[in-house]
Amino acid sequence: MRNLYKDSELTISNYKTVINKLIAFTNDTDTNNVTMETILDFLTEQGKYFQKSTLKFYVYALKKFFTILGRTDLDFRQIDITPDDKEYKILSPEEVAKIINTAYEMDPRYGMMLDLAYDCALRITELINLKVDDFHPKECTLRVHALKH
Repeated sequence: MRNLYKDSELTISNYKTVINKLIAFTNDTDTNNVTMETILDFLTEQGKYFQKSTLKFYVYALKKFFTILGRTDLDFRQIDITPDDKEYKILSPEEVAKIINTAYEMDPRYGMMLDLAYDCALRITELINLKVDDFHPKECTLRVHALKH
């Protein structure tokens, strides 16, 4: 999978988890015995424990896996998992400032990291992968390594 799709180690690990759960669900290691009905039953069971966004990932992982195996008999188009409308809580500027100030009080490095992440809209992985060479004070720029495709 890694060579075909260039997924990260974490993503591949998550794919493996989904496949292992399917195998445990079916009590059968022969993936040739898996039918669309089996997959639907598996997803229905998993739906009792996970949010719809997680189930969409499960469908994607299974689709990739069975595509690699050449299982053209499985039609994943019949699976439609519509996520619930999310209600987003947006912090006010005062709330953000309070969080960042608290981080500065704990340790100035924490405050600086949160400040930088917030001001530059960095993901956690982008923040933790920054190196000193990525900062260019004369140009007032920061080089961020794109980790998500």
